[in-house]
Amino acid sequence: MQEKNEKNLPNETIGDRLHKIRKDKGLSQAELAEQIGFKQSSTISKIESDRIDPDSNTLKKLAEALDTDLHWLITSNPSPLTVAAINALKPFIYSYLSTITKKIQEKEERCAFIRKDTLFGVTHNMPISHEQSMEFLNLDKEQKKIEDLHTEYKALIDALNEALKPFGEKI
Repeated sequence: MQEKNEKNLPNETIGDRLHKIRKDKGLSQAELAEQIGFKQSSTISKIESDRIDPDSNTLKKLAEALDTDLHWLITSNPSPLTVAAINALKPFIYSYLSTITKKIQEKEERCAFIRKDTLFGVTHNMPISHEQSMEFLNLDKEQKKIEDLHTEYKALIDALNEALKPFGEKI
């Protein structure tokens, strides 16, 4: 059996990792046992406490039920294929995040300009063109677009952080 490690170090046991991922997924031992076809939840308890070592078939079922990387569950390291996929996607994701950031900045600058331009015209008793009036009236729509971009940005960051969690990385 593997040596128990309570400090969450890279050499933590399969039981430690199983316990952590099960808790992260919000599952009880009984729920997980049922999902993988065990008759008793005590089997999950025994695996988590390192009293028994699961066979390869059980490990595969656990990884599938918990939607986690089997290689990570066994070794505490992400699989080489997962590492390669994440590394291949990072440049595209960072580029897209940069694009979203630029769009947000451009829209915020445009909104600020419209407000300033309209306020200047009003305070100096200057006539405001129909185009300026329409732009001012559409500021709420532009603000909503900015909020949507912020939401998209946050969702992408959250998804990327979730994917990077096994690597110990975070954006």
